[in-house]
This record gives sequence, structure tokens and C-alpha cells, in this order.
Amino acid sequence: MKKRKHRLTWFDYLLLLILLALVTGTCLKFFGREYTSLSNRETNFTYQMMLFGATDFVTEALQVGDPVYDGSLNSNVCVIEHIEIAPAETEVTRADGTIAMGTDASRNDVVLTICASGQELEDGYRLGDYKITDTLSDVFYTKYVLWYGTITSID
Repeated sequence: MKKRKHRLTWFDYLLLLILLALVTGTCLKFFGREYTSLSNRETNFTYQMMLFGATDFVTEALQVGDPVYDGSLNSNVCVIEHIEIAPAETEVTRADGTIAMGTDASRNDVVLTICASGQELEDGYRLGDYKITDTLSDVFYTKYVLWYGTITSID
């Protein structure tokens, strides 16, 4: 009985190369997390959001420590750290027809200081798939109230 020689063909080399690539990819996925993950580049930051002309219901429902969600992605964006409430300024028409700025007793301007953690970008921050910039206006909500807010500054 003769022994046969086994030679590797180009197809065998191709299968070995694919197998090597799969093993390398699996090792990077499970053991190289600190090099491939974005989570190690997250930084804490605060930003301020302005609510113009908010009703008393909205101002009473906002609480320090409540998580804030964005209206478009329904994801937890951040946590309310501080709330400032001031009477809303509005245009008032006088009896002689002139227009002046005055305060509206039924409305408030609210400034929320919000703490978040995200990836720093050139023009703002990214919180998961949500991009925070200093000119962003969007719908936000807590579990008690929904509002339309404008981000005025990012620290």
C-alpha cells in the first residue's frame, strides 16, 4: 500500500486565511475593548437649557435629579442639576398703542442646568446617537412633563 502525499492547494490557503481573520476579529472584539470602544473617551459636562414662556404646570413639574429624555430618540440624555425660574418678559400693548416690554404673571422663563456624560466633538457632545450643540432646540421631557427647550451654553 502506497502512502499518498497531501499537498495544500490555493483553496486550502484561502480557508486558512479566512479562519485566521475570524479568530483575530473575535479576539479584538472580546479582548481589545479598551482600544475599540468609545466609552473610554466619555467626559462629564454641563449645559444650560432655556424654556421661554413656560406655564406654572411645567415649572412645578420640573425637579432637580429627574432624568431628561429627548423627544426624537426617546433615550435618557441627562439629569437636571439646577433650576432657575424668572418671570417671563413679553410685549405689552399700552392704551396709547405703543408697545413696551413687561412681565407676564402667568408665564416663567426657566433655565435648567443639566449634567451629562458623552463623547466630545468639535462643535458639541454626542450622547449615544444624540448630538448636543449650543444652538439645539428640541422637545425634551421627564416622566412628569414635556417641553420645548433651547440649549444656550455648554460648559
